[in-house]
Amino acid sequence: MTKLLTCTNVTIAYQGVPCVHDLSLELADGETLGIVGESGSGKSTLLRALMGLSCTGGTVTSGEISYNGESLTGGSAEKWRQLRGREIAMLFQDAGASLVPVQTVGRQVWECLRAQGATDRKKVRTEAMALFQRLRFSDPEGLWENYPCELSGGMAQRICLAMALLTGPKLLLADEPTSALDVIAQSRVVDELRAVKKQTGMAMLVVSHDFGVIAALADRILVMKEGREVEQGKARQLLNAPRAEYTRQLIKAVPEL
Repeated sequence: MTKLLTCTNVTIAYQGVPCVHDLSLELADGETLGIVGESGSGKSTLLRALMGLSCTGGTVTSGEISYNGESLTGGSAEKWRQLRGREIAMLFQDAGASLVPVQTVGRQVWECLRAQGATDRKKVRTEAMALFQRLRFSDPEGLWENYPCELSGGMAQRICLAMALLTGPKLLLADEPTSALDVIAQSRVVDELRAVKKQTGMAMLVVSHDFGVIAALADRILVMKEGREVEQGKARQLLNAPRAEYTRQLIKAVPEL
């Protein structure tokens, strides 16, 4: 499989203080890597760095990040603009905060796609309606005219997911994509991500505290603690027979019904 994303000995620091240490990973076309670990282990910081958001997620101080064989380390703002949306999309943990409160959902979907080169507003709406239906929104047409204040946290999360998927990225960075959702909505989002991956070959890097989500989506898993790799491996193998004691503790901490 072709390597889509590569991190080699990457260190990320806030104001000179390292928070991710000497981390390496690879992601192939169409592959999903799940990242797990306690809060503060550097998971979200890593995702932001992979999106080129150094102003909010720390600065890469050493190592190299490559996408499709091209180094992004020290890349220009224009290079990152060309990648965001078209090639790499991100779903943030607090996705609702990404929505503009004074614009309707439909207006924001259109503006998002227009920024990526879309010119046919009717086509964008048709594609959005189809995706809203797959995400099981009860009233897609009404949703198009809603303002963010009229949405629940879970609905806002799914709207932002739809906006990310509509750009047709090759790589989706998802930071806790189901954290604001009830269990039924979680299942729908996981099903849609799996369907999109199967249909388009989109790769995903998914951060989650929910081992159920990781087990359902990930081909491989990276376990992090205090900004460092604990272990990496194939999902089933790691979940069933983890090598590290820390990983065993994380799995053991999952509540049982």
